[in-house]
Amino acid sequence: MVPPLVARWEFVRASADSWQWNHFDADGSVESASEPQSGFGPALGDAVRHGFNPSRDYWVVIDEMSITWYPPAASPQSTS
Repeated sequence: MVPPLVARWEFVRASADSWQWNHFDADGSVESASEPQSGFGPALGDAVRHGFNPSRDYWVVIDEMSITWYPPAASPQSTS
């Protein structure tokens, strides 16, 4: 689960064939967000162009079946 007061990136399946990302500040406010992208790969690439670093940042992947948390320098945690 996302700990409180942690800046994070969330990748959310917006529909069957599109993903979007949201970048949240530590206070929970949205710092930036994407338009829907044509898949997870394009959404990830767009986030990297906007400052996302998967080895440094706390990030979450949310789809209709599960949520997976990726804390920096730790093993992912998932629910399904």
